[in-house]
Amino acid sequence: MRRPLLALACVAATYGVLAFLVMPREAFFSSDEGLKLIQLQSFVRKGLGDFTLEYPGRELDPALSYVPINNPPPLIRERSIYAVYPVFFPLLTVPLYRLLDYAGLYVIPLLSGLLTLVISYYIARLTGDNGPSSILVLAFCTPLIFYSLLFWDHTLGTLLSTLALLLVIKNLDQPRQLLLVLAGMLTGLAIWVRSELYVMAVVMPVVYFFLCSRRFSHVLSLGLGTLIAIVPLWLFQFLVYGDFIGPHVGHLAWLAEELPVATGRVGIVYHTLLEGNSSPVMSFLFIIAFVASAMLIRAPKLRTNRLLVIIAFAGLALATIPNILEAATGRPLGGLITTSPFLAFGFATLLNSSLRQENRFLLTLSLGYITLVCLMTPVDPGLQWGPRFLLPILPPLTILATNNFSALNTHGGFSRRGGLLKVCFLSMVALSLLVQMSGLRTLYIIKTRDVRLIENTSQVGSAYIISDEYGYAEYVAPLFYEKQFFYARDQEAYQELTETLLKNGIHSFGVVAYPRPDRKAVDPLVAADGYAIRRVGEQLYEIRELNR
Repeated sequence: MRRPLLALACVAATYGVLAFLVMPREAFFSSDEGLKLIQLQSFVRKGLGDFTLEYPGRELDPALSYVPINNPPPLIRERSIYAVYPVFFPLLTVPLYRLLDYAGLYVIPLLSGLLTLVISYYIARLTGDNGPSSILVLAFCTPLIFYSLLFWDHTLGTLLSTLALLLVIKNLDQPRQLLLVLAGMLTGLAIWVRSELYVMAVVMPVVYFFLCSRRFSHVLSLGLGTLIAIVPLWLFQFLVYGDFIGPHVGHLAWLAEELPVATGRVGIVYHTLLEGNSSPVMSFLFIIAFVASAMLIRAPKLRTNRLLVIIAFAGLALATIPNILEAATGRPLGGLITTSPFLAFGFATLLNSSLRQENRFLLTLSLGYITLVCLMTPVDPGLQWGPRFLLPILPPLTILATNNFSALNTHGGFSRRGGLLKVCFLSMVALSLLVQMSGLRTLYIIKTRDVRLIENTSQVGSAYIISDEYGYAEYVAPLFYEKQFFYARDQEAYQELTETLLKNGIHSFGVVAYPRPDRKAVDPLVAADGYAIRRVGEQLYEIRELNR
């Protein structure tokens, strides 16, 4: 056990240094994190049993027309405001936040990432013989490292689903009903954290039935476990929100109705699987090279052709470099294969027959999950590094890649081909590592930028901030309960808000105006007669009446 423990210790030390010493802790990569902080601080202020959000500007906005939380829009029920995101991750984080302040926000995501590596090690041992290498590749060459450093619930959902996967893998040969029920319960608990894991609750039993056990009793055990965990969630959502499916799934269903069937779905597939550098030509070449490389790994006759192997993997390496360079500028990449090109080795099952069933299960589960997510996701995932909705299948795909590498190394005759495929695999792993390093640079750039945003906003002397950017209050979430934010959808709303402030004796306020290609931004100068305007930061102004 020395090697896996050493590998895990190296990963834990690296993750800890990045999370607590390198990355700014009070700023966030995504506005989703900001909203979760607002949820958490609401629990701290109002108590753990109150799931409504406190709105500091309610006195000036009793009609709730300018609520600043709009990414996504909140649920307003009986004049109470609810965030549509699940409450359980912020709720779990409250004690850590009280104990460690902002450092406490990152404890659960980081520990979840590390425990996912531990569970993946045991899955790798059950399906092959590459546990330690799977730990290192999964830890440093996939977006798992990125999401382990965020105040987001993706790694917690991934941990629960990976633990469920371990229990199912252990029960492929001799199924035990109790462990299958427990696996189903873990999948259901994962849904409490991440709504997209409903997909896992569907895919896992179906794949298990068709590949491993034709007995309905085994599938029913998985389903029973999921229901045991998920029925309390449905009851909770009905009692709190008045809807069994909850506000998040309801919001996604509404988005699905608005999605253009053809162009919208193509865009979602692109953002989930393929999003890379901004050059269409280079993106196309990357896709061709990746597919060719994956096909070579699957085809015994083709992978013995040295020329084809060199062309395919050299093309994949060259097409990966623009992705690395673009990510290094601070632009996030969202695609599954663009952020982890070594996965070209993951879409096959090359181990001997004694372990082939386990590897086929991992591959079919991963492909089924990818397909359903691409077909059912109602909107492009937004700001992300790697496909955040596909994070739960990174452990099985990484295990498959290292297992296939081991099979080629052991039985494929690397020596007869001069170690060519070994060089190809190690090159793809190295490039994947460089991609993740670029992702960490992107994370640092974005968080540092938002630190400045928070600092500039705090310098506005007034407690009142009007913004035409729907997610601004979430970008500066640490200030949400220190100031009063309002969202002005257009110039008319901005004018009405300024009149409301004046009627209430408020003669100075901040304005955030973001120009957009598809709409005219609020112009504070239009309503500035008799006022002095001071620029505080980029797109941020403080307006004060001259005679005050």
